[in-house]
Amino acid sequence: MDGLDEIAAGHDLTLVATGKGGLSSLFARHESRSVFNGPQRSLLMLTVTGLGFDEAAFAHRSPAGGTHAAFSFVGDEGETWWGPYYHKDAGPSWSFLGWAKSGSQWEQRFSAAASAQTALEIVTDLHRDFIPWDLPEVLQPEVISQDPHSWLKGAVAPEVREGLGRTKSGRVVASLGDAAIAYDPLAGQGAQSGLIQTAIYVNRIVGHGGPFDEHWIREAYETFYAQRGAGGELVTRLFLGHPELGSDRRRRKPGAAAYWQTLARPSGSPGHDERKREDPVSRDIEESRHSCRFGRTRPQQAHPEDKTAESSDDRAVPPSPLTGSTQRTHGEPREQ
Repeated sequence: MDGLDEIAAGHDLTLVATGKGGLSSLFARHESRSVFNGPQRSLLMLTVTGLGFDEAAFAHRSPAGGTHAAFSFVGDEGETWWGPYYHKDAGPSWSFLGWAKSGSQWEQRFSAAASAQTALEIVTDLHRDFIPWDLPEVLQPEVISQDPHSWLKGAVAPEVREGLGRTKSGRVVASLGDAAIAYDPLAGQGAQSGLIQTAIYVNRIVGHGGPFDEHWIREAYETFYAQRGAGGELVTRLFLGHPELGSDRRRRKPGAAAYWQTLARPSGSPGHDERKREDPVSRDIEESRHSCRFGRTRPQQAHPEDKTAESSDDRAVPPSPLTGSTQRTHGEPREQ
């Protein structure tokens, strides 16, 4: 805190882009925008090698091979995702992310992870018992032995915070990235939201001749929240199954996926040039809600004891130069 106070004293504008703890406490929770009071999922992440990148990888889903972003949604248990990754030591690799719902069997299994090897064993057994269609691929990976930190478990409490905080001496500072909004990672909004927030702020900084005071910080934050933050937070709630967005999971997921694609496109990112856009997020939200009401996915092979399992076959295209995100091509929803 002392260091931040000194930084703020010596600069016109100080942006705090800390993680989900520490200095983020400078920024108060925005109660009316924060709909959750705690974590909605228990998380397990693992990076592995040993699975190839040619068309044989997840071939039962599509021929996308090493560009797959493979989601599976399993009833009251949770969600999983497999996607390509580049590890600092091992190079081309695959990343697994799992989200366990509260009180589920998955939550109990995730809690038992104590190392990369035990995490891989948990992931393998999870697919054997709940997601058998991906099991042939999941039997191939190996842990990255040179990196004991290639796995993690935990939970994130989704929260929208204020855009302005004050140091102990009262100097104003601005929240950025995770300090501004702590997203549950299920919808993948955290990093790209922070990058787009940065783009919006840069656009406002350029040519600004006055002080970067409380008024400027609040106005900049509200611009970001209206053009991107609210949309990222909404699509995350959509994936998490918040009651106000509908209770039918099979209708909800296509809408979330469609809106997620919109947020991933650089041309759909209001921070790219906010002066030429007129609240695209609000328009996309309405289109997403329409998809939620009228679209549904064609069910994939399901576990015989779980009639609510789904998979989403996403084919990736190159990352956006602005957001670093990946666009994905989804199957067209069917009208019912």
